[in-house]
Amino acid sequence: MANVFEQLFPVPANVTHDVLKEAFLAEVKQDLDESESYEHLDALPERERAQAVFRWRVLSKVTELCNGVFSEQRLNAILPELKSEFAAQTPSISAIRRWAK
Repeated sequence: MANVFEQLFPVPANVTHDVLKEAFLAEVKQDLDESESYEHLDALPERERAQAVFRWRVLSKVTELCNGVFSEQRLNAILPELKSEFAAQTPSISAIRRWAK
């Protein structure tokens, strides 16, 4: 998940230390978690906005079905349900795990 946040909210150039970067990303993530709308995505180009919303929908569904545990066994168990909901756009298990980081 961290890579998605870095794409949506790049760390300012004057922030160079990893501790500051992690604090910045944690703050952004908290703001996104507390948000009830997608208004903050309006500044993004349409393609990036659609990708961010899709990844958020997938991760929200996976979190709901797996109770937050992204083990290989649980992801394999819910894959049929993901395929029924997201059809041809269903991401691979490795993509889901990468997005969740």
